[in-house]
Amino acid sequence: SAATTFARVTLTVKGQIENKILGLYTVVEQVDKVFLRKHFGTSDVFLLKPEGAFGLPHMGDNWSKYESLYDPKGKVSEADTERFIAFTRMLHGTTDAEFAKQIVEYIDVDNFAKFLAATVVTSNLDSMLTMGHNYYIVRHPKTGKYQFLPWDLNMAFGGAPMGGVDPVDLSIGQPFAAGDVLTSRFLAVPALQSKYRIAVSTAADILQGLEAKRLELDTLVEPIRVQDDLSSVISDRESGNGQSDRGPGGGRGPGGGRGPGGGGRGPGRNGPDLRQFLASRFLNVKAQLRGESNGSIPSRGPGGGGPGGPGGQDIPSLLNTQCRALIGIKTPTITPEQWKQAWSALINRLDTDKNGMMTQSEWFKGTPNPGLNQPSDKFTFATQLWSIFGNQTISKANLVTGLTGWFTLFDTNKDVILSTVELGNGLFTTLPPPYVRGDGGLKSVDDV
Repeated sequence: SAATTFARVTLTVKGQIENKILGLYTVVEQVDKVFLRKHFGTSDVFLLKPEGAFGLPHMGDNWSKYESLYDPKGKVSEADTERFIAFTRMLHGTTDAEFAKQIVEYIDVDNFAKFLAATVVTSNLDSMLTMGHNYYIVRHPKTGKYQFLPWDLNMAFGGAPMGGVDPVDLSIGQPFAAGDVLTSRFLAVPALQSKYRIAVSTAADILQGLEAKRLELDTLVEPIRVQDDLSSVISDRESGNGQSDRGPGGGRGPGGGRGPGGGGRGPGRNGPDLRQFLASRFLNVKAQLRGESNGSIPSRGPGGGGPGGPGGQDIPSLLNTQCRALIGIKTPTITPEQWKQAWSALINRLDTDKNGMMTQSEWFKGTPNPGLNQPSDKFTFATQLWSIFGNQTISKANLVTGLTGWFTLFDTNKDVILSTVELGNGLFTTLPPPYVRGDGGLKSVDDV
């Protein structure tokens, strides 16, 4: 996994500012060509960074349909894409006996057991467990098997309470939300579950040792704390009131446009005190390993406090409702013709200058807040949807093609009909993670 260290950052503007202390920051090694050469001997590897690909969906035999969710990095060969498509097909289309036999041919099971154990023990629910993101998949150049690399861990150690569970009590037996196909099937194989439980026990022991490391780090940081007067900053970040140094990541929009990147200052820790978490989670995990507790099973969604989000919001259901309000479809099921006609009609209406291009101003001027009686509120589903287009001018033809192409992607049972569940789940896995207000509105990723 990526290495980390600390950097004391200062600012100098000639003639105005001299070595102004900006703070103590975490520096994270990038998963780039240098990283790949160091760990795999070559940078010419098949590398994916899934975003919203909850459950690792199989989307047919056309690789272009996979690119938006799986976000390949660098060039990919036909052999690589065929192999990954075969992997997702196996994941969703085999019996339990076939899966147990074939999974070892596709993934490094020891690596995945450790990756999963570390994610679970640190209660990192802003991950593949509930959100379908914040990790890399790399195909090892020698073994040909997939390895999983963690990423964007600022919400680990219970820093992002999600899925309606107390992060200290996250289940080790079922730490995933319903629909996480790889994790659920992996843990259903006795031999693989055994590897995982051994890794969980080891990770818990490491967790206990982190308290001593934290005290050692405090000693090292103390001179900087005193010299730079960073006591309030460090105290806030330890107690969970500080801000992280990465904002929410973006997706790939229809027609190939990139969504907003991950820079900026995102939401900070919102979980238990770090000291308290280290001690309590260690005891909780050990109790579960002894069979004294089953822990709490998370549901899907970015919020805490209930299934799927704050106050028990079901995020896929909310997305289904707001999408239907935006495009004007009221029937419980949707045909391909209805889907295409609805999006085409909306986009034609919004293209007010009739030049075949959609601008951001045209989009927002013509999309009132669907499903809410607050038309002036800018935190809307329409904002959330536009954010994945890359906040750029995009041709009407590409927009229609991309959005109508989602029908096949969302039609998981391939009956050529979209149900309310399929539409909600499809939007949930395709859009960047939504941020939900208490009144049910969806915040734009640019405004968090």
